[in-house]
Amino acid sequence: MTFYVLDIMCWRSRPFYNCEAEFRHFWVGGKLQEERATKSGEWNPYCFIPATIVDATPGTLAKVASGELQPGYNLDGVILSHSQAHYETGLSPVCLWVPLKSLSEVLQAASVPMD
Repeated sequence: MTFYVLDIMCWRSRPFYNCEAEFRHFWVGGKLQEERATKSGEWNPYCFIPATIVDATPGTLAKVASGELQPGYNLDGVILSHSQAHYETGLSPVCLWVPLKSLSEVLQAASVPMD
């Protein structure tokens, strides 16, 4: 079984709430590699993979929506977040879940062309 790690809040009692999102994503990727958690084995039946992080340019989002960027994955949506944002509990203006079927509509509403 594979788990995709979207973010990290705490690692071995060290909080990461006050770190920027870009740093948290970089840090968790390194730690998962270091701990050999990205591969399952005798000692661990689970696989923990850091979520793929890409810049949210119109071209990149179009590739995500078409499945071109992540072939073989069955994505149902994307999380748009500000790379310099600190973690906030509850609703946040710096993070948004967008279902793939609504991505074009959301980008049009934001006046972002999907070329």
